[in-house]
Amino acid sequence: MAAIIIAIEMVINLVGVLFMGEYEFILSTIKVLALAAFIVIGIMAILGIGFDQHGVTQLTANGGFFPKGGGAVLTALLTVFFAYVGIELVGVTAEESVNPARDVPRALFWTVLIVVVLFVVGIFVLLAILPWASASTSSSPFVDALKSLKLPVIASIFNWVIIGASISSVDGALYTASRMLFTQAREGNFPKQLARTNPRRKVPTAAIAISASCMFIGAVLAYFYPSSAYVFVASLSTFGFLFAWLMIAASQPLYRVRRGGEWARNLKWKTPLYPLTPIIAIITVVGALVGQFFTGGSGYKLGPVTIPGGGIAIVVGVIWTIVWSVYYLAYARRKFTHGAEWRQQEDAVAAGTATEAESVPTDPQPESPSG
Repeated sequence: MAAIIIAIEMVINLVGVLFMGEYEFILSTIKVLALAAFIVIGIMAILGIGFDQHGVTQLTANGGFFPKGGGAVLTALLTVFFAYVGIELVGVTAEESVNPARDVPRALFWTVLIVVVLFVVGIFVLLAILPWASASTSSSPFVDALKSLKLPVIASIFNWVIIGASISSVDGALYTASRMLFTQAREGNFPKQLARTNPRRKVPTAAIAISASCMFIGAVLAYFYPSSAYVFVASLSTFGFLFAWLMIAASQPLYRVRRGGEWARNLKWKTPLYPLTPIIAIITVVGALVGQFFTGGSGYKLGPVTIPGGGIAIVVGVIWTIVWSVYYLAYARRKFTHGAEWRQQEDAVAAGTATEAESVPTDPQPESPSG
């Protein structure tokens, strides 16, 4: 089943970004409408409209707020981070947007607003209906809440919505991974063949195919080695998105210093509350990374060493980063030279010195004979 889903998502991404965007829009709309419907049903149950009145007493029952102490809240905070994974995808789409200066800030603002409102209100309603102590990790709490309201049909529909949400995540992950691979190849860190796009559909065909193949390999490994494969993939996922967010926040002050004050003042869309925003982001992400070692539990035994809490995610991530750093330093930067011209033109565009006639090519220039 995983192979079929990955194959379908690969075809959708190969058709073109417009088709993929419409497809993703439909899946995302279904998710948002389903969550909004749950909120409406939940509020009706809280108020006793068509249901036995639940009220909000469950919010203070079973130990009240912070029943496990403040440390449990910090532990849960690390899990909540996952709810926002993928929001950085908006920035990845900038290059394929018709008007990125307008579309990217607008997409970021509305994405954050909708996600935060739906999540906060949705969790409030959920906890008012379903006691937190009875929540299960083997099923969706939203489905359990609907079943407690004696709505089995709607609960079944919600199950399918959750499956659709998972498929949507696969689609978004494939899009992001392929574009990152395409960008890295264009920068000269991978063979230039991966930076070529289909002349008709304007999508990086080879990058999409390789990204989908890696996802398929992951599914195969998860089938034969479920425990170890899950730990490895989940660890890389946890470290990966936290590291990406850290780099995004750190790049703000570094890029401004590199470009100079005048360039920063002329930005069309500036980071709100700069420099406070990137500072808070860096502190929060570093706290989440360090906090992985203090999430409780028995830890993970790696050979003779027991890594406390969820620290295995950081250990695996650091090892993975070292491996690719060695690849870049010892091989990529010496082998591939096709990224130099692209970087020069990219810097020219960023500095506002490129003219309309000097359009930036989609495909990289041929390597020099010395490469």
